[in-house]
Amino acid sequence: MSYSTQKGVLNRLEAESRKAGRRLEDRQCEELGKLWAGTKADIEYIILQEYRRDFGTGLWHTAEAHAKGTLPRIRHRTLGCLSTFYIVSYSRIKTFVRESYLHELARQLWMLDCLTPRSVQPALPSKVLREASAKPGDSKSGWETALAEWVEAYHSNLMTNLRLEALHEGDIDSAAMEVNATKVGGHDPAYKFSSFLIDQILQTQRDARSDVAEENGDIVAEEIFQTMEDGRVCEDCDSQDGKPIEEVDMSLDHIFGFRCRCFTRIVPVGFADLLRNGDEAERQAALTRDALGLVPDAMAIVDPETGKLKAHAMLSFDEWMGGERGINIMGVAGSRIAR
Repeated sequence: MSYSTQKGVLNRLEAESRKAGRRLEDRQCEELGKLWAGTKADIEYIILQEYRRDFGTGLWHTAEAHAKGTLPRIRHRTLGCLSTFYIVSYSRIKTFVRESYLHELARQLWMLDCLTPRSVQPALPSKVLREASAKPGDSKSGWETALAEWVEAYHSNLMTNLRLEALHEGDIDSAAMEVNATKVGGHDPAYKFSSFLIDQILQTQRDARSDVAEENGDIVAEEIFQTMEDGRVCEDCDSQDGKPIEEVDMSLDHIFGFRCRCFTRIVPVGFADLLRNGDEAERQAALTRDALGLVPDAMAIVDPETGKLKAHAMLSFDEWMGGERGINIMGVAGSRIAR
């Protein structure tokens, strides 16, 4: 069965809470960017210091740079600087991904809470309360490998560029400029770091949605594959939009691929029943509220003469998180979410 008619409600709920998610992701990328910018500044200082020590403001050349130990010292000190970046950035990335997982849990529980009767309280995945393992569980080795490769590649390319500068008897300013000019795979490392971080965040958000659906199986009808429905959606993902997740062709190259922004939306049992049942009045009421982006529990004022809605309001994500309902559902985990 197609639940495309539910998009009115879910798109509004997504829009309401996604702003908070974007703020969190922007902050995380900004922090990682600042860490890399500070590392590059330290590397540039090392190059300038070692250059001036042996050559002052004059030109350097390869033979003398090796004879005086300039290049070996730069190699050793910059490697230490990059090793520190690796250790600190890896620790922060794990924290960022964990924060994103918890934040997405909260968003999904808020939406599920909005779409179910007040007597029903969605459950926080038990694995989170037990703190059995931090999300993402299996991506640690991937991060370790990726970061190690990028750090090693940057250091290798930087030293190659510095040797070429010395070979061509460059000056101190040209040597320092190699810090920003050095790329990894044709890209500035900052781009690669932020791209991989965003990809990990998107993956862990999908994990959170799946965990919420699994834990709340009694009130969730199914999960539906949904694209962002904008000009950036690829053909593979667009062809699967609106399908139950069990029917999605996962063999397609771009389905949940690198930096794929598609996600699964949860269809609550109550909403599915309204759309399925034979009571045309209830079905029409559900479709009318959905078209307006209203959730079942939204406050609404109806014009008694026309029967049309005059005003409506619903509990926002931030209000829910700070209210009794959100605190009860999120429990200990809620206090750890950056808002």
